[in-house]
Amino acid sequence: MSKKRIKKIQDYDRLYSMLFHYVRFSVKLSYRSILQVGEENIPKDGAIIFAPNHTNTLMDALVVLAYNCQPKVFVARADIFRNRKLAQIFTFLKIMPIMRQRDGISAVKKNQETIDKAVDVLKDRIPFCIFPEGTHQAKYSSLPLSKGIFRIAYQAHDLMPDVPLYIVPVGIKYGDFFRFRSTIRMEFGKPINVGEFIAENAHMTPQEQTNVLKDLLTERLHSTIFHIPNDEDYAATYEVCNAVEPFEMEKLSHSGKHTLEVQHEANKQALKRIEALKESDPDKAQKLLEKLAKKDKMRFGASIVNAIEASTTIFNSRLKQMNILAHYQITTDLYLDKAHKGVTQAIYDLVESLQNEGDLHLKIGNYRDAVKYYTKALRYQLCHISILTT
Repeated sequence: MSKKRIKKIQDYDRLYSMLFHYVRFSVKLSYRSILQVGEENIPKDGAIIFAPNHTNTLMDALVVLAYNCQPKVFVARADIFRNRKLAQIFTFLKIMPIMRQRDGISAVKKNQETIDKAVDVLKDRIPFCIFPEGTHQAKYSSLPLSKGIFRIAYQAHDLMPDVPLYIVPVGIKYGDFFRFRSTIRMEFGKPINVGEFIAENAHMTPQEQTNVLKDLLTERLHSTIFHIPNDEDYAATYEVCNAVEPFEMEKLSHSGKHTLEVQHEANKQALKRIEALKESDPDKAQKLLEKLAKKDKMRFGASIVNAIEASTTIFNSRLKQMNILAHYQITTDLYLDKAHKGVTQAIYDLVESLQNEGDLHLKIGNYRDAVKYYTKALRYQLCHISILTT
């Protein structure tokens, strides 16, 4: 009697196929405009590892999944797989767990099984997607790349040296991270042929090769996105780019390009001007950015911090804790990015009053009511911001 074949994560599944088309439809429905750039950079003669930037949690994976009709396999942080039922659902959705450095060295050593499965996926010529930053942030920036993607690429190359293996950077830019029916610009950057890279750098040690490959992927990923350095000048730099965007777009309006492409080029032009000013007159640039940062400084940071603490106390579930923390981090980033000068005194008084009520309930241990008042304070802030930005 022949041994029954063990089903692989990349194998065809009829129910998955049905849901896949529903997801594609839902993604397209969620955004009023989706522009895909650089599809000619996706190789057709080998195995592919997609390496997208990570700014919008699960939405990033859905956008990559939906860009064409071909199924893809993903990895996600391992802690969400601790619940057995959730783990079964994620596996059905073709998502595998991967440990991160923050989980501890001993935990990271358990990644070999996932790496072996990822290599098997690539051997079957199914696109594999891993977010090399390892975590997400709602910013037009990026985080340092982790080494997981390179370990998978090297091992896959060793096991199938005759099959071309490519790492394709994918830049995803949202018109707004949180608003329904916003826009998406998705760019596939210049691919990296892993075999050719290894051959060209054979004189280096594996560690040196990894570092060079990491820098190369970082550079190509940055070229596909609107990338503001993630430093103390981020908020002020974003405000400058946002303010001059209409003027820069006007200069490019006769190019005949898609509006999202014109917007992308306008953002990059504004960023180049800021960088040029930093080089030519660093003192002037610093004074300008410091002035903007001071004006855009978040007024009610304490309420958000206290809300996070109170919410963490209420929810014992780790997953719910992370969702709440992410929610308030999103709110903080949104306020930093979009707050404008001229908030009326009436709104200030109302929000401060709600904050004080929240502080009072927090001191007496009434965490649920504390969250209620802090949430109201945040809601009025965000409502006023939306009025200013319309």
